[in-house]
Amino acid sequence: MIFSNLKMNPGSAIALVLCVTMLALSTTGCTPAQQQDAKAIVAKVAAYEPSLVTAVDTLASTVALFVPTDAALITASQAIFDASAAQLQTLCAAYAATPTASTLATIESVLTTLLNTNAAQFLAAAHISNPASVATAKLAIGGVRTILLLMDAALQGTQTAAQTAASQQARLMKLHDFVPYLDKHQVEQATGVPFRVAVGFEEARGF
Repeated sequence: MIFSNLKMNPGSAIALVLCVTMLALSTTGCTPAQQQDAKAIVAKVAAYEPSLVTAVDTLASTVALFVPTDAALITASQAIFDASAAQLQTLCAAYAATPTASTLATIESVLTTLLNTNAAQFLAAAHISNPASVATAKLAIGGVRTILLLMDAALQGTQTAAQTAASQQARLMKLHDFVPYLDKHQVEQATGVPFRVAVGFEEARGF
């Protein structure tokens, strides 16, 4: 991940963003070293897949306790999510075998689909009839979101500034909408920095 093991304070934010921009530019090239850098990043994205499965299973178990009409609000888009998750796994394996720019671009596109599908589930949760179920659903959806954001933060290391801007524009919801529902411990464990620093860094980049 771009901000893994970084110790950042507000005064260093601008310098860090510049460094990350240079990293993004360096990992999209075609030299063997640059390809290895990108492969390592995609491998990190793939490494989150078991955690994503667990988070989705937790969401499914949670929703199974709701009345059918409430459950349907969350599960309506689950088929899209499942298909995209399977595609992401296939693409990461394909990139590990033969790294190409087109595969890398498709990985980003599929991850955006997953993020937007998860956002649609979050928005739908507001219409659940039972207020207690709304809160429970949003926490479970936030668990899925946490893994997706960790995947996305890692993948940013392969993107140019223009590609990052395009990713921002493609998002259905911004990070701040999900902050209260994210798994703070998981974010801190993965990034090596306090939760507020990790979130602040991503928000400073427009996510």
